[in-house]
Amino acid sequence: MPNLFPRKYIHYVLSVWIFSSCIDSFDPSLSAYEDVLVVDGLISNIDTTYTVFLSRTVSNIDEDVPTEEGAIVQITDDVGNTETLTEVSSGKYQSNPETFTGKIGHSYQLHIKTADGKEYESDTCYLNPPYSIDSISYQKDKEWNADNSEEQDGLAIYINASPDKEASTYLRWSYQEDWKFSIPQPENYYIAPDNSIVYQVAENVYCYKSNASSEIILHSLANLTTDQVTNKLVYFIPSGESDRLTNRYTTLITQYTISKEEYEFWNKLEESTEDVEDIFGSQPYSLTGNISNINDPDEMVAGYFQVAGVSTQRIFIDYNDIYQLGLPMGGDLDCQIDSLFLEDYLGYSLFTLYSELKSNGYGFVAPIQESNVTIGLIRCAKVCSDCTKTGDIDPPSYWVD
Repeated sequence: MPNLFPRKYIHYVLSVWIFSSCIDSFDPSLSAYEDVLVVDGLISNIDTTYTVFLSRTVSNIDEDVPTEEGAIVQITDDVGNTETLTEVSSGKYQSNPETFTGKIGHSYQLHIKTADGKEYESDTCYLNPPYSIDSISYQKDKEWNADNSEEQDGLAIYINASPDKEASTYLRWSYQEDWKFSIPQPENYYIAPDNSIVYQVAENVYCYKSNASSEIILHSLANLTTDQVTNKLVYFIPSGESDRLTNRYTTLITQYTISKEEYEFWNKLEESTEDVEDIFGSQPYSLTGNISNINDPDEMVAGYFQVAGVSTQRIFIDYNDIYQLGLPMGGDLDCQIDSLFLEDYLGYSLFTLYSELKSNGYGFVAPIQESNVTIGLIRCAKVCSDCTKTGDIDPPSYWVD
């Protein structure tokens, strides 16, 4: 089950809001908040293994996240059942899907006892019925880049959804992207020891990349006359800025039906971390989650125990779909080529020049010929001739070309 943020990002962001929400003057003391428990967990109606991550805050996104080991982590429901989670790795606690699955219409509470004896519990959270995802659509669009200096062409991803009659009117989305890409300079030749040029079928031409969303994407129907979600923009892909749309692309969108309290938490978190580089920006309120220390309610605890009705849907988009929209397609690699001429390497044969090129981590693009005589070689950065330098050679398990 996807969580909102990649692991490191959530700890950095939560550190930012902890620091910022406690500021009374321009020169605050942050030392009291440098070792705050972070709780990141979600249960839903999906029959799966649920995970709760326990760790400590970091003030720098490049720092390793300190985990909370040796805790007793339990989830209880409103009919008296208790599930004790197992620590499968440092700070990562998981349920057993054979003994525990979230049920729509029931309420759940998280209990934590850390190795030093401190006890924490969440608010009691109701598992809402999920909204159904009716469709995912896309269309050509424009959006300003990060510094608002220019508009970029790209692909806008939209969602349409319908409610369960008893569902909450508050929604959140996350998405998981996977895509197939190819390298621009496949190695179709090699030089044999006798200096002959041999054609070969290039290896590592196609690979796969993945990305988990880090945005906070919310929607409230509370003050609207409709209970339908129509053409809600989930995210935008600048098509010329990466290789996402150059071959085959897929996104799995996860839709969470959440409580009003959880919606307000994410909404405030989004507002308070719009510029995470400036933790001394505006802090209009103190942001708190739904977890507290049983014996010390004044202790700061970061994170949120999420309980949500979940629905998912996947869509595939192919190169031809993007081509027909007339969108620019690009990559994020600087794949310039260099020419190496034998006359500049006295004493080198074609094979020794090729061998040195390869030993120094370059890709061999093609020979340079003049009047059917090879006079040099064209090289490129290895990342431009071997897709495994930036991606995985094996496709995701569900992948179909």
